[in-house]
Amino acid sequence: MLVRSPVRLAARPARVAILLAFFAPSPLLAATFPADADWIALAQDGQGMGDVSGDGQNNGREIVGDTTDAAVFVYVDGTDFFVRLRVDDDPEQSAGNLRAYGWGLLFDVDGDFSSYEYALLVDGIREEIGFSENTSPTGVGDPADTAETPVSGYPLALDYTVGTGNIVVSAAATAFNGDVDYFLDFAVSLSDLQAELGTGPLYFMAGTSSNGRSLSVDLAGCDDSGTCTLEDAASDLTYLDGSTVADSDGDGLYDTEEDVDGDGDYTNDDTDGDGLV
Repeated sequence: MLVRSPVRLAARPARVAILLAFFAPSPLLAATFPADADWIALAQDGQGMGDVSGDGQNNGREIVGDTTDAAVFVYVDGTDFFVRLRVDDDPEQSAGNLRAYGWGLLFDVDGDFSSYEYALLVDGIREEIGFSENTSPTGVGDPADTAETPVSGYPLALDYTVGTGNIVVSAAATAFNGDVDYFLDFAVSLSDLQAELGTGPLYFMAGTSSNGRSLSVDLAGCDDSGTCTLEDAASDLTYLDGSTVADSDGDGLYDTEEDVDGDGDYTNDDTDGDGLV
């Protein structure tokens, strides 16, 4: 199991409106997706997050990748937030139509891996990209725990003409299991995410599901043939734009943990301020 030190992250911003059980979908997003060279690979233990082969399922639910050809990427252009997942086969059942499964990210904002706080998932069953809050967590570190409270939703529009939709499926230049891999890229409003997640660093968990409401099949960054927890699957501490928080003195504590007084000193041996080291 990967061991990561707990971090003090900023409290989630106050919700500005009462959430309803059902919500009106957001207007259709027409995003301009980044070029291949502009995507930022999510890091795990200081290198591109990969995934073992053979621990997922078919029909685009097998995440693949390694430290050279990463499994998960993000990008921010100031207006939209973009996600790219590398999967073993085509997630479409026909041109322009996704299979009835799920793909996406979970977000942990407080460094407590007993539960995650938000999910951003492409839902091929309901044909939407849903951003939801996990308001009734199981507390056992399970990525399959469902985020049951909707925050915002975007109808799916597969994009074969740049700038006309919010999701793209394309062939990747890799073949991890001997056949062509695919990228599933999607985009949502950056401001919608920041209204809930804030602008500070957080942890990402990426993967696939069979229900579109959780990550229950294949988690990037860990071997799902056994038990994969949120902590096992977590990225390094990362901002939404893909930039990671440094550990300048290499002691296993992030700079955000050690620079407790904001003076730029990342070598603080007394991180809890009790006068003891």
